[in-house]
Amino acid sequence: SGDEIAYTASERQYISEFSEKGIPLRVLLNPDRAPLSWFEDGQAQGVFAKLGAKVLDRAGLPYEIIETKNRQEYRQIRDSSDYDIALDTSVDFNEAEKLGYKLTQPYISVSLFQLTRKDFSRLPTSIAALKGADITHGFIEKSFAPESITYYDTVNDCVQAVLDKKQDAAYFYTYSAQSIIYNDTTGHLMTSEIPGYATSFAISVKNTHDIRLLSILNKSLASFNENDLNQMVTAGGGDPPKGQTPLTT
Repeated sequence: SGDEIAYTASERQYISEFSEKGIPLRVLLNPDRAPLSWFEDGQAQGVFAKLGAKVLDRAGLPYEIIETKNRQEYRQIRDSSDYDIALDTSVDFNEAEKLGYKLTQPYISVSLFQLTRKDFSRLPTSIAALKGADITHGFIEKSFAPESITYYDTVNDCVQAVLDKKQDAAYFYTYSAQSIIYNDTTGHLMTSEIPGYATSFAISVKNTHDIRLLSILNKSLASFNENDLNQMVTAGGGDPPKGQTPLTT
């Protein structure tokens, strides 16, 4: 519990004063990353949502997770800075400096996988990429010429483009690779890991916040051991709503 975490007197004062204000932290979460994160009946679901809630509850901080309808709305809020913390920020210090936030310690690491049809065996020359996704600017745009990239709004659109042979390949993190194959009713898709490429996720805190908030979140995160985190990752996925393919980016 929060009582067992070695917060400083100043950090405990911050928690107490913040709680007394009664104004919850505005928490941002990507709605198009099932099974890591999505919304169902207005409630945040998935690994990131459950882990974030546990970290914030243990810290004793009031919060509300902002429901966003799609990636576009999520990015608009992120870019306008109309939030306090984000639960699902990829660890990219250049991006952090550009968008004005600081990162906690990472809590999950993921590998990168290439998605193609089983009947495709060449090197891909046309890529389906998600608009504004960290894989897009962190890997795809650095690895492929601009004219070979076609941008899509959702994960499902990217997958469908590969299925329909509009593009040769798409790229997703570990959990997407597992979920895509698990949910592929056509049997036409396959994934292969890209060696040497991995990224981590952390909680981000806007630079405008008191630095004590970052320290409090880090201490709350550190109070969960690796086994605790692994269990949350394993148990947190749940089942995305019908009609939404459980994929992630």
